[in-house]
Amino acid sequence: MLNFLQVFSRLKKLPAYQNKKESDYSSQVFVQRFFPAAGGAPTAFDARPFPIGAIVLGITASAFVPGAAATGQSERNRQLFAIDFAYQGGDAIVLDGPVQADALLGGGEENIFPAKEMIIKATQSLQCRVANLTTGALTVDVAYHCVVDRSAA
Repeated sequence: MLNFLQVFSRLKKLPAYQNKKESDYSSQVFVQRFFPAAGGAPTAFDARPFPIGAIVLGITASAFVPGAAATGQSERNRQLFAIDFAYQGGDAIVLDGPVQADALLGGGEENIFPAKEMIIKATQSLQCRVANLTTGALTVDVAYHCVVDRSAA
């Protein structure tokens, strides 16, 4: 996940952020849950709205196999599903997706997506879809780690 202080130092160079302070922002996590059918067909894109000006610092996702015992491992079962993202209106963020979640988000404890902060405009949302790469039931949770201007929240 991106470091907010580093992101904020870049944003302070832009006119819209010159009068902002770190304390003007609060951390929030927005979630989407998917129940993709087995066999690899992707779900329809589902829009995730955000408050105006939300800054996405990281996106994580994990899968849960209903009825299976938890293993206690640190992996997030990202080999079990594919995922991709687009901006509202269809502008792809992940080209030629969906792609295995391990490849996009990172397979270990680190989360590597996105590589640069995503600033959500007033009428914009992010769209996500997932594909179940298994032959059984699967639940996929996607979490958007953001900072939000307190005046817009």
